[in-house]
Amino acid sequence: HAIYNGHEHCVWLLLSKYECKADTKNKKGECPLMKGFLMLYGEQEEHHIRSMATLLQAVKIEHVRNVIEVKDNILKKRLTNSRLLVDYAADKNTEKMTDLLKQFSDPNSSRNGETALQAAVHGGHQKAVELLIIFNVSLDTGDNQKLIVQEALDHGRDKIA
Repeated sequence: HAIYNGHEHCVWLLLSKYECKADTKNKKGECPLMKGFLMLYGEQEEHHIRSMATLLQAVKIEHVRNVIEVKDNILKKRLTNSRLLVDYAADKNTEKMTDLLKQFSDPNSSRNGETALQAAVHGGHQKAVELLIIFNVSLDTGDNQKLIVQEALDHGRDKIA
């Protein structure tokens, strides 16, 4: 709970004073690092990041690599296509985009062949583009490996490119 709630001092106390093991798993098989990485997918507030930074100082790099690999697989299973995300990207509604992304809407969501990133680029919505990048959107447009940067230039969106 200390990681998930962003209590950096509690994390430090548990690790240093009480010598808790950073790789201990709960009944669901999740270790604190896994819960923290999944939490950071949706919550990128400073206190959450600081509690994770404290935890990362206490774990071995092999454990971090293993957890990241498993986390990526878990995220792939949780992400869902959201036509609403594409609509909000086109409408420059970053607040609703953020809500959907935190609820595991796939940043690569599409509607009628257009991705959320393409909708944001075509509309010239730089903040929407930046938000999707934070959530690891693919920069590939699916059009002969053309990157979104070229598509932005093609649509006169030089600032976004």
